[in-house]
Amino acid sequence: MVPVVAAGVPTRLGAFAVWGSGTGVGKTLVSAGLIAAARRRQLPALYLKPVQTGFPGDSDGALVAALAGDVAHALGAHAAAAAGRPLAPADADACAPCRTLFAWAQPVSPHLAVEREGRGVFDERVVRETRDALVAFARGAGASASALALVETAGGPASPGPSGTLQVDLLRPLRLPGVLVGDGALGGISSSLCAHDALTLRGLDTPALVLLDGGLGNEAAIARHTARAGTAVFALAPLRKPAGGGEASRDALAAWLERNEREFDAILASLVAWHAARVRALAAAPADAERMLWWPFTQHSLAAPATVIDSRCGDDLTILTRAPRAAEQRADGRVRAADAAAETRDEVGREKVAEQAGSELLLAPAFDACASWWTQGVGSGAQPEMTRAIAYAAARWGHVMFPEHAHEAALALSQRLLDGCGRGWASRVFFSDDGSTAMEIALKMAFRAYYVSRGLVVPSASPPAGPSGATPELPQLRIVALTNGYHGDTLGAMDAQPPSVFAGPLQSPWYTPRGLFLEPPSLALRDGVWTVELPAELRAAAAETRAADGARWHFRRDALDVAARLASPLAAVYRSAAAAALDDARSADAPPAALVLEPVLQGAGGMVLVDPLFQRVLCEEARARALPVVFDEVFVGMYRLGVPSTSTLLGIRPDIACYAKLLTGGTVPLAVTLATDAVFDAFRGATKPEALLHGHSYSAHAIGCSAACAALDLYADPARNPNWVPARDDGGDGGVDLGAQPPRAGALRELWDEEAVRQISRMPSVERAIAIGTVFAAAVRTASRGYASTATRELVRRLQAHGIRARPLGNVVYMMCSPTTDPLVCARMLAALAHELDGGAMEADAARGHAAERQHGEDSIP
Repeated sequence: MVPVVAAGVPTRLGAFAVWGSGTGVGKTLVSAGLIAAARRRQLPALYLKPVQTGFPGDSDGALVAALAGDVAHALGAHAAAAAGRPLAPADADACAPCRTLFAWAQPVSPHLAVEREGRGVFDERVVRETRDALVAFARGAGASASALALVETAGGPASPGPSGTLQVDLLRPLRLPGVLVGDGALGGISSSLCAHDALTLRGLDTPALVLLDGGLGNEAAIARHTARAGTAVFALAPLRKPAGGGEASRDALAAWLERNEREFDAILASLVAWHAARVRALAAAPADAERMLWWPFTQHSLAAPATVIDSRCGDDLTILTRAPRAAEQRADGRVRAADAAAETRDEVGREKVAEQAGSELLLAPAFDACASWWTQGVGSGAQPEMTRAIAYAAARWGHVMFPEHAHEAALALSQRLLDGCGRGWASRVFFSDDGSTAMEIALKMAFRAYYVSRGLVVPSASPPAGPSGATPELPQLRIVALTNGYHGDTLGAMDAQPPSVFAGPLQSPWYTPRGLFLEPPSLALRDGVWTVELPAELRAAAAETRAADGARWHFRRDALDVAARLASPLAAVYRSAAAAALDDARSADAPPAALVLEPVLQGAGGMVLVDPLFQRVLCEEARARALPVVFDEVFVGMYRLGVPSTSTLLGIRPDIACYAKLLTGGTVPLAVTLATDAVFDAFRGATKPEALLHGHSYSAHAIGCSAACAALDLYADPARNPNWVPARDDGGDGGVDLGAQPPRAGALRELWDEEAVRQISRMPSVERAIAIGTVFAAAVRTASRGYASTATRELVRRLQAHGIRARPLGNVVYMMCSPTTDPLVCARMLAALAHELDGGAMEADAARGHAAERQHGEDSIP
C-alpha cells in the first residue's frame, strides 16, 4: 500500500501561530483584532483553534466569529463531539473563517482534560489536521489568492498539549512564525522574554510581539532585547472590562477593537510584509545558490536547481517545492484552472510575484531518506533535548582550548564511548572534526604501533643530552584493505583506498594508493534468499571443495551468525586466501602495517554488505601477524547497523576505531578515534616529537561533546527510543535478530520488515537488496554500474511524489532512517519503493538515456 503524503502549505497563505506569554494575556483578543484587520483589507482570513478546553461554554473560536461580524464557526469531529452535536454541513466548508478542531469540556490544561475525560489524541493527528485545515482554506480561497491564517494555541509555549507534549514542541513540525502576545503587567517583561526564548530555541521566528499596555513601559524594555531577533513590538490600548458579562462584555470588546483599529492594521501590515520577504528569500534561494555555492560531490554542469530546505523536524524536512495550482471555484459553481500566464498579485505584502505558469510554491514535509549524508539520528521528540544540550554548552563554554585541558563535556563523552562502542578494548579517545580526519589519525596511530611492535621505533626513556630532532630511517608502509572501500577525502585517507572515482589523479595528483586491496565476498538477498557472492579468485578456490554450496539462508540472522559459520568449509577458504595474501605481501619493499576495514557494510562503494565471516577471518589472520586492526566505523558505527559497534556483529574487536556521523545525532561536526593502551603507549616518550602531533583548533569542542552525550543517551534509552532493546541479564541480545552477539550488547529492533525486503529482491528489476539496522539498499539491474551510473535517478525522482527525499548512489537506491524512526514509517517507504519499481520507474530511466539524465541532472552522490 502506497503511503499517504502530507499536503504542502502554499506560500501564498501567510500562516502564523498566536502564542501567549501566560494565561489571560489576550491571545484571543489579538487574534480577533487581526482577523478584523484582514477583513477590512479584504484579505481572506482563517482563525484556527487546534485545541480548546472548557468547551463549548468557553469557545475562543465562537468569540472570534462573533467579534468578526458573526461569521461561521466550524467544528472538527472531535470538537463537535465535545459540543454534543453531530457534524453539520457547514463544518465541511473549507472556507469557514473560524474553526475549532479538538475540544474538551473541563476548563483545565489540555493534558488534565484528557486525564479526566479521555478522548485523547496523538500529537501527529493534531499536526495533521491543523496542516490539512490550512491547506484546505488556502485552496478554498482561490488558486491565485493570498490569504492569512492565525493558529491560536492553548496557553503559552511551555503549556502542555493533550498528550502532555509542550505545545511549542507539539506544533513544531509546522514551523509557523509566531505572534507572541506578551504581558504588560508587572513581571510581564520576564514572562514575555522567556516565552520569546522558548520559541527561538525551537527554531521558530517571532515577527511580532503584542501586549496590552499596562502603563509600565514594558514594550520598550522588551523591544531592547528582541530587536536583533527581528521581532517588532506593538502596544495596544488597555482593555477595561465592564462588570458582569454577556452583551455588555461583548460590546466592550467590540469597542476596544474599534479603538485599536489603527494598531491592528499596523500589526497586520508588519506581518504580511514579513511573510512576503520570507517568500521572496525562499523563491530566490535556488538562483542565489547557483551563483554563490560550490557543492561537494556535485557536477554543477549537470546539477538541477537547489532544493531549498526551510527546516528539519526529526526525520522530516520541510522543503520548498512547486506543484500544479489547485483549481479555482468560480462564483457560478464551475471549476476553472488558474490562468497559466497570470502574474499573481501577492496580497501579503502587496507585491507582484511572477510565478511559473500553472504552478505555485509550497512548503511541504518530506522524509529525509538519505539521513542528510548518513548523520540524522534523532526524532522530533528528542530534537528539543539536543537543542538544550547544545545551547547549554554554547552558553557555558563556547569553545575552550583542549590540549592539556579538560572540561566536563569531553570527559562525559569519553566515558560514554569507552563504556559503549569501546567497551572491553579501548582506553583512549582522540577528538577530531570529521570522519576523514579521524581516519588520518587512525593511520598515524596504526603505523606508529607497527613501528614500535617491530622495534623500529624505541620510545626514549629520557630527554637526549644534546640537540634532538634526528629522525630514524624507517621503511615505507602500506595497509591491507578491501576493494570498493572509501575512507575519506583527505590525502592520507585517499591513499588508503584503491583507485576509484573518489581517489585518483583527477581528484588529487598526489594520490598514490598504498595498500594491498583484497576483493571481498558480498552478502545480499538475491531473488528472496540471502546468498554469498564470491569474487573470481575465491570462487575458484571454493569450487574445488564446493565450500560455497551451503552459503544460502532464508533469514539474515543465520547469515550473520559468524560464530556458527567459523567451522564451515567457506571459512577455511577465506582463511587460506587471507593468509596467503598477507604472507606474500610481507616480502614487499613496503610491508603491510595495518588492516583497515569498513566493517560489515561499505557505504560510498554502493551499500555492499561484505560477508562478515570473511572480515572476521581476515581480522584474525592480521592479528596473528601482529598487524593493528583499524575499524572505519564513521558510517556504520553508533547504531547505524543496529548496534553501537560492528565488533558486535563480527565477534572481534579492533585496536583502533573511528566514529562520526551519528555521533552527534545529526547536529554538529565531531569525530573520535578510539585506541587501546598499546597504541597509546606507542607514542609515549621523553621528547615531544614522539607524541602524536595532530589536532585542530576545535578539538573536543564542548558543543559537539554535549550534543554527542545527549544523542548517545537517547539512542540507548528505551524510555525515549522505543526501538532500543536492552541486553538481557543473561547477556543475550533481547531477541533482536542480528546474529550472534557478545554479552551486554543490546540492539535496535528490526526497522525494515525482512519479508517486504525479500519481496523487493524478487522483482525483475532488482539485482540484490539488503536491510540491516537503519539502512535499506537495492541495486537495480542495469548495464551501467557503480558510482558513475545514473540508473536510479528517475526512480529517486519518482519517490519524491511519496514524500521521500532519497539520493541516487550509482545503480543503487538506498533509504535510511534514524535509530528512533517508527518501523511503520520504514514499511511505508518500502511500499512506495515497491510501487515505483513495479510501476515502471526503471524502464523510464532506461528510456530517457544520458541526454535526459543531463537535463534532470541530480548528481549521484552518497
